[in-house]
Amino acid sequence: MNAPLNYLLAVVALFSLLQFQAPGAFPGNLLLNQERKQQRIKDTTQRTAEQLDLLIDEFNRNGLQGSDLQVIKAIRQVLGQLSKDQMKEIVNLLTGAREDNKKDPNSAGASVKILNAYAGQKGVIVQLHRILLEYQSQVALFDLARLVKELGNRQTTNLHEAISLASSGAFNPGSPTRSEQISLQLQSAEQEALGGEVASVVNKLKDLSKLTVGSPDQRPTKALQYANESKLNDALQKAVDEIKGKRVMSAVSFEKKSRDTLWKLAKILEPEKGDLEQMVEALERLEDIIDKEAEIEQGTEKLDKKDNSKISTKDFPLHIQKRIEQLEKGIRFSEFNKEERIKELKKVEKIEQNALNSQEQIASKNVEKAKEQLEKEKEQLDKAKEQLEKAKEQNNPQQIRNLENQLRAKESQLRGKENQLRAKERLLTQKKQLKERRTRQLEQETERESRVLNQRVEQAQARLDQTFNQAKNQFVQNQGQSEAEKKTAKLAKEQGELADLTNFLGEELAEVAPQASEAIEQSTPEMQEARDALKENKSVAERRENALPRERAALEKLAEAREALIEKITESEAVAEIPSDKIKSIENLLDQVKEIKEAEESLKEATAEAEKAQNDSELQEKSAEQAELEAKTGEAAASAEEEGISEAAAALAEAMASMAEAGADLAAGENSPQAQQKAIDKLGEAEQAIENELEELKNAAEELANINDLIEKIEPLIEDQTEINESTADSIPQQNQGENPQQASEDLAETQKGLQEQTSDLAAEAAESAPEASNELGEASEKQETASNELAQGDPAGATPEQSGALNDLNEAKASLEERAAELAESLGQQSPTDPSALSEAAAAIAEAQAAVAEAQETLAEAQNASNELAARQKALAEAVSEASTNSPTDPALTQAAIAADIAATELAFGDLPGAIEQMEAAQNALGEAAEGAGQGEGEGQGAGQGEGEGQGEGQGEGQGEGKGQGEGKGQGEGKGQGEGKGQGSPSEFQSEQNAIKELTEQLAAAGIASAAAPLGQASDAISPLASGAPSSNGLPPSAQSALNQAQGSLGQAQSAASSSQGASAQSGSQEASAALSQAAAAVALAQAGLGEGEGQGEGQGEGQGEGQGEGQGEGQGEGKGQGKGQGEGKGQGEGQGQPSEQGNGDQGNYAGTGGAKGPKRDERGTSKFIGLPKRERGTLNQSKSDAYPAEYGSLIQQYLKNLSDKATNK
Repeated sequence: MNAPLNYLLAVVALFSLLQFQAPGAFPGNLLLNQERKQQRIKDTTQRTAEQLDLLIDEFNRNGLQGSDLQVIKAIRQVLGQLSKDQMKEIVNLLTGAREDNKKDPNSAGASVKILNAYAGQKGVIVQLHRILLEYQSQVALFDLARLVKELGNRQTTNLHEAISLASSGAFNPGSPTRSEQISLQLQSAEQEALGGEVASVVNKLKDLSKLTVGSPDQRPTKALQYANESKLNDALQKAVDEIKGKRVMSAVSFEKKSRDTLWKLAKILEPEKGDLEQMVEALERLEDIIDKEAEIEQGTEKLDKKDNSKISTKDFPLHIQKRIEQLEKGIRFSEFNKEERIKELKKVEKIEQNALNSQEQIASKNVEKAKEQLEKEKEQLDKAKEQLEKAKEQNNPQQIRNLENQLRAKESQLRGKENQLRAKERLLTQKKQLKERRTRQLEQETERESRVLNQRVEQAQARLDQTFNQAKNQFVQNQGQSEAEKKTAKLAKEQGELADLTNFLGEELAEVAPQASEAIEQSTPEMQEARDALKENKSVAERRENALPRERAALEKLAEAREALIEKITESEAVAEIPSDKIKSIENLLDQVKEIKEAEESLKEATAEAEKAQNDSELQEKSAEQAELEAKTGEAAASAEEEGISEAAAALAEAMASMAEAGADLAAGENSPQAQQKAIDKLGEAEQAIENELEELKNAAEELANINDLIEKIEPLIEDQTEINESTADSIPQQNQGENPQQASEDLAETQKGLQEQTSDLAAEAAESAPEASNELGEASEKQETASNELAQGDPAGATPEQSGALNDLNEAKASLEERAAELAESLGQQSPTDPSALSEAAAAIAEAQAAVAEAQETLAEAQNASNELAARQKALAEAVSEASTNSPTDPALTQAAIAADIAATELAFGDLPGAIEQMEAAQNALGEAAEGAGQGEGEGQGAGQGEGEGQGEGQGEGQGEGKGQGEGKGQGEGKGQGEGKGQGSPSEFQSEQNAIKELTEQLAAAGIASAAAPLGQASDAISPLASGAPSSNGLPPSAQSALNQAQGSLGQAQSAASSSQGASAQSGSQEASAALSQAAAAVALAQAGLGEGEGQGEGQGEGQGEGQGEGQGEGQGEGKGQGKGQGEGKGQGEGQGQPSEQGNGDQGNYAGTGGAKGPKRDERGTSKFIGLPKRERGTLNQSKSDAYPAEYGSLIQQYLKNLSDKATNK
């Protein structure tokens, strides 16, 4: 298959879609344009999928298969899903947004749909990028691994050339011969070329390493690291320098290091292989080495032999080779003609024989028919004679005459029939004689023709033999001893190269098969000594005698290595197909062997009686029964071999041999009781071996039944724990919740306690049969008990981490049991239960977890926004208290309160609610002390408050004095109103404000951040079965498994942080979990599409928040003694106007109001607050604010926020 062609087609298709998918201009309300554009994208995607269909059909028509075709099919599948589902949903969202916008230009629903459509578009882009990167990475790694391996092979060739030159006794670096100079130049040029190509490979590895950062498949990074650590480039360059300096032995060491590094590098770049696969491949290479060593040993054995039987045609000159080839073709043609002619004669003979047989059969049938007619005539004649006798008795003359006439007529007819019969018999005899004569003639003709044809073949063979012998004699005369020298040198070179390859194989097997590796390494010195012996300056005969023992010793070590490797493979191999229902099959085999044994015993008794009666004919008849039993024993032996009962198979084979011996004796009329008894004994041994195997299998079946029983018992525990986890999450008190949370926690605690007792009992039950699962169950029981105690104390948020951990332990225990059940099922010849929809279920579980994490992030975002509002409000209070402490320097309590209030604001800003609450209490206590020691001036005071609402709001300030005044301010983001006066707030008012903020913070900690622990726990529970299982058992790709494990850890951290009201840590953990879940979802989606592990990177999403800011001011001024000031803050765009005695609807807080010492308090919650939105719209905003909006969407987003803020009303 042409990989570059497929690559080009896939890249063109995907990039065309990516260009279409990029968000285009979106001015104003041109939703219809966007809708049409998305529809065009959908149509283009569908057309691209159809074009890929045509390409796939073309491959199929030409019978082309391979991994490239599978990748194209997977791309086509994903494109089909995109156009059918996701893009269709985007079009529907844009259509709905357009319709909503027609009804209301400021529709918030339309904006939400637009944001969802945008998010959907980003998801489509991510998938397309992911597929493209997957294909690019796969192709690049495949080509790179193949290239590196080829470079290693080239380095091996250069290495062997260098070894050959260096080991040549005649090589003198100071004055090399012309041929040696040419060899050095060629080696130097090849080595320099290798260095340049390897440098390019290393640069490519650097690029791939950057491309695969964050990917589970880190082959390029590992390969690059290995290349750098092994100093591959340096070794290649040093090899070049040493060759140029004619230091060949030194160059050999660097070339060998380079070769080994390149081969190991190729192994790193190839898909990872298990130990079993590595050993199977190594066995194939080892067998090739053994075959090659055997050839070298045979070649050495035939050195200096006087016979020249090894001389072949290829040793002769070219014109002799062509002449021999022509003669061989002539022989083949003569043999062909002979065969065809004989076939033709046989065909003619068969036709004539059929004709003669037909004639003979017809004549024979005529004779039989004539005989039948003659018999009928005789019967009629006899009847006529009887009638004549009766007539004579009745003395009826007339009747007598008639009957006599009839009798004479019948006698005449009878004579005629007899003549006809004799004539037909003569004709039959003639036909038989003709058949015999013609048969002899045909045989003679065939024999004569065959002799002629054989003579032609023999003559052609004689010419060939004559030509070959002449060439052979000439060859022997010309070559003589020089040819033996050449063969010896060739064998020495091959032996050295083979020793090098053998040594590398031994190093590769050091970890996976150490025993085999040791035997291989022991063979290498023998090969090297054999090579040295073949290169000695001695006669060919002496070299032969010195090398042969070393070569045979090497073969023995290689054979030992082969046996050790086969034994190791057999231990770990799980490929042998085991028949289903193995126990029943072996039981049938046992019954079969018992029947054969009983039959053999009966036959032994019967033959003994026949021998005693000296009935030889009966003994001969019994030989047929013996042969039948022998055949049945052979079938049983084959069955035992298939079942893997080698001991029984060997015993049955011996029994069959004894039966064969007994059968031969019986056929000769002699009894053989010893052979029969031996067969019976061996059948008994086989029976015992089968019974032992059957007992082991039954024990395994019993254990499997126990394991399955435990699995059935643990499944309802998992279901019940999941339900309790969900109920606990639902029971966490929410803001303004009217029900009694304490009663719900107590009920859950009781339920959790009951489940803990069941888990503990199951752990004890599994202790003997499944200790690993028992340990997991014990840990789950402990966590369930802790969760029960937390619930009993009315702390469901504190119980959720323990419950999630317990559920994870239960799933771990189940996975352990399923793994053991799979092993037992395999030993019993059963298929392990696998769910064909495992990937679909995994995708659903990940989606469920993502939804739960999104819910948690929404809750955390709401809490963060509320925390920011409270922080701003706390900051304003801190500033007011600080100003008051400045005006009252003699009151240290106010100073302490200002410091604590400021620290509380900082803690709120960082999301540390417990720390903020602690500082608020300190500030409140200090303000209480200040209030006790200070009076409050009538008519003087100041109120400060601040609120913040998500969305679009109006900033408005108000001031109230004893006169009238009005001002207005405009701006976006923040609106502030001020009125200047003489008044200042009192400590008691500060204390009241601090108490209100503290109460809100406590509510936020309990029902805000802590409530996010429940959905985080639900997400953890959803992926717990996947994260706890092994990839081989749950069918997930390794990258998905790794991402799920990471998500599980992040969810645990986030859940713990949320339970302790650590908002920042909870948000960070939930973001990490969300990213990991996205990676897992992408890996599962690719696996569902048939793509392998991805090396590319998807697109990540971060979270950020931007807010527009502006200022609006409203001033109020009047005539009187005092003035107050208020401050409000809102996000978005709007216009505020200061009005006396009215509240601005920009969420200004609860400490602004009329002037005077005690202005009325306001509710801290504005009507545009984020928490007041419907859940779906809040989710949309949470999702959208994690991305940087394109500029063209800015106006829509601003309008959406404004619409939300406009819902606020004056009170």
